[in-house]
Amino acid sequence: MASSSSFFNLRRRATAGHVPSQCWLAEYYHDLGTARDRQNEVYWLRKAAKGGNACAQYNLAYAFEHGKGIRRNIKEAVSWYARAAARGFSSARLNLGILLAHGRGVRKNLHEAVRLYRLAARQGRPNAAYNLGLYYARGSGVRKNRRTAFKWMLIAARAGDVDAQCFVGYSYHEGESVRRNFERAAHWYKRAARAGYAHAQWNLSLCYQDGHGVPRDSRRRKMWLERAAAQGHKEALRKLKRMC
Repeated sequence: MASSSSFFNLRRRATAGHVPSQCWLAEYYHDLGTARDRQNEVYWLRKAAKGGNACAQYNLAYAFEHGKGIRRNIKEAVSWYARAAARGFSSARLNLGILLAHGRGVRKNLHEAVRLYRLAARQGRPNAAYNLGLYYARGSGVRKNRRTAFKWMLIAARAGDVDAQCFVGYSYHEGESVRRNFERAAHWYKRAARAGYAHAQWNLSLCYQDGHGVPRDSRRRKMWLERAAAQGHKEALRKLKRMC
């Protein structure tokens, strides 16, 4: 905040009902970070949310979901996520979809969860694309379709989602819903493995063992095996034990 006078003017506008000022004031208190400031943040978030600001509605829902500055209340979280989602806020669509999928604070509804994931995924939310791909792969809330699952997983993988990268790598390696391609499988395993994803590290070690998409390399095979084992990957631990 530049000065006490600018803070006073901001607070005066917020008190007069100026929604953008209410949002700025909530952000100011959020940055201060104390318990008391959290309560002030929620106070102004509620004002801005009631004024129709989708970002404030989302942040208020998040506060209710996680008990940040206010008593935890999942039903209230659902209500405010729904309002923000109706205004097209992608993060609210994703989070509301998750609550609906698990029946938290609302009756479980996989079909509605899938609809919200699809909307959020089309807005560029990689987590939503991953969830949508997973539901198509499992046939949860939608007819099972591995090709459609792969399409959404590939979108999430390109955006950096490591779970999706491992899924795409496996799909290429096994030829599931896509032509088998060991080079592409190794490429996606490498991306997830370098990000620290244990199962991708395990799969990459097998690629170096079998020469699938990469040259056979016992040193790299062991390196990725050890990294997976260090994270508690059971198969990697068993294999390392046998190697000793």
